[in-house]
Amino acid sequence: MVALTEEVGDNSTASLTRRQTLDVVFLVLAFCCVVSAMTLVVGSGAVVVQSVGGDVTLAPFSLASFFLGMSAVSLTVTQWVFKEWGRHIGFWSGICLALFGVLLSCIGVFHSSTALVLVANLFLGAGAGIGMYLRFAAIEVVPPEFHSRAMTWVLCGGCIASFAGPEAARAAEGQFGEEENMQYFGVFVVAACFHLAQALFVYMVNFPSPIAEEISERIKDERENRERGPIQVEESRVHSEVKVSSDPTELSAILKNSDFILPVLVAILTWAVMAMPMSIFRVAMKVAGYTSRESLTVMEFHFFSMYSPGFYSGIFIKNHGPIKASAVAIVMYLLATIVNVFATEGESNAVAPWYAGLVLLGIGWNFGFSGASIWVTKSYASSPHLKGKVQAANEFLVFFFSGALIFATGYIYSGGGGGVKGWQTLNYVIFGLIGSIVVVVAASLKINSEEEGENREEEPVHDIELRNTWYDGEYRDTRRDEIDGA
Repeated sequence: MVALTEEVGDNSTASLTRRQTLDVVFLVLAFCCVVSAMTLVVGSGAVVVQSVGGDVTLAPFSLASFFLGMSAVSLTVTQWVFKEWGRHIGFWSGICLALFGVLLSCIGVFHSSTALVLVANLFLGAGAGIGMYLRFAAIEVVPPEFHSRAMTWVLCGGCIASFAGPEAARAAEGQFGEEENMQYFGVFVVAACFHLAQALFVYMVNFPSPIAEEISERIKDERENRERGPIQVEESRVHSEVKVSSDPTELSAILKNSDFILPVLVAILTWAVMAMPMSIFRVAMKVAGYTSRESLTVMEFHFFSMYSPGFYSGIFIKNHGPIKASAVAIVMYLLATIVNVFATEGESNAVAPWYAGLVLLGIGWNFGFSGASIWVTKSYASSPHLKGKVQAANEFLVFFFSGALIFATGYIYSGGGGGVKGWQTLNYVIFGLIGSIVVVVAASLKINSEEEGENREEEPVHDIELRNTWYDGEYRDTRRDEIDGA
């Protein structure tokens, strides 16, 4: 196998060893299995609920339950399972949760129990929530100069899964009986196969042990401290003249800071604007006269548009910052919602607006959620020891509140009359949520402008504020750099 190479700063060529290359390949395949199972279950969720007797208002509840499962696992499991047990056991525990969800789904489908199917989605979401951490695990198996590339390579699995999951769902339909409730039984059987394959690929990865990782982090921190040197500022002057508004050391202080609240709000609204239409559009297309094949293909391109922009959006965020990425998301969402409002009933070539609207939603989600994910790192940049807890709080809030908004989708759709009219009514509501994102982004720009104005007034070195600024793709505490430069 040919080793992967990359040009590094000194123009020498760094390369991955055979073992590191295999680790990345297995992580790509494992992530592909996670997203395939997720797209398979999420893409079929609404129609599965209807097949077991649920009405149209309950159809989006499957996705909402899935989100709540991801939220719950972020709050209760992910912040400690990897640290205490390591990556292998951590990911396997997520797979066990997902397989239990598959078992409940099969029982619910067999007995036509809507309640059991929705409960099963909680466990399926929990399993997916842990599996999504594979993208972060990628940076642990490669040298530092390959970190950004490794995460991008793993996300390639999402592009493959965009088609693998829905097509597998299509192939499995009706394989276990022609009765309405058994029509989608095979969907969950295939989901179980994907999770078992994920377990195998995770086993093949050579993750560093938690202890070795901790030692490596300590060595890295010590090396960086030696390179930076001591800060030449008298302690008394630091305490009396340097502000610490951007350097919260307690978790409660971070969670109350605008650097945490604003990106979390953007992430919640970004997910809601994308997921609310996604959770009901197959039902709307079916009522409007489109075939299952047509709505499934729209779903595939929607999922593809969610992951494929990642090859560029990361570069955009590095160069321009997460707030501008959120602005791109707003533009994409506005275009998508305008197109969705003009969707029509099934006719020749009438499916184009459905394609365009859902693809634009996916692109907007990628920029918005990626930007918010990077943006929130500013909140703990000065307190890295709280990174795990802040990330867990972020994911819990994002999936809990976006999931709660999705619960309203079916009622909005039904209230609008169902079909194309209900779809248009839902998108009118989406305009309001997009307006909320605009308000949040405008507030962040205003706060940044005020902070920059204060910083310009504080020219003496000893008056420099402890702050985090966007620089070369990450938030940094620039106090040290400015003091050393002065």
